[in-house]
Amino acid sequence: MDPDAALEEIRRAIADYLYAKATAADGVEANPNFEQTVQAAELADTAVHAADAAITAMIGLDQWLSRGGFLPTAWRAPGNGYRPEPPDPEADEPASPTSHDQEGAG
Repeated sequence: MDPDAALEEIRRAIADYLYAKATAADGVEANPNFEQTVQAAELADTAVHAADAAITAMIGLDQWLSRGGFLPTAWRAPGNGYRPEPPDPEADEPASPTSHDQEGAG
């Protein structure tokens, strides 16, 4: 099991699912023609496959972690939600985000 590959697959599948869902929602009409119906079916198929891929990768990652496997690199990197030490409660303000923190945002 490669946890980095699993996380990459989960993120790709989620992006595919969200794209298909948003595209399908934008194209909804009361009386769709044949082309719109085919497009909607293709988007639904993409969403189902993306959800299946994400679930399959998440099951594998869960099994890996449950058996004591290490976290994916992205989850171990500082600034990506992983905090090896608790924040300083006496700090005046939280640390400013780095450019690396902002790359995955959005």
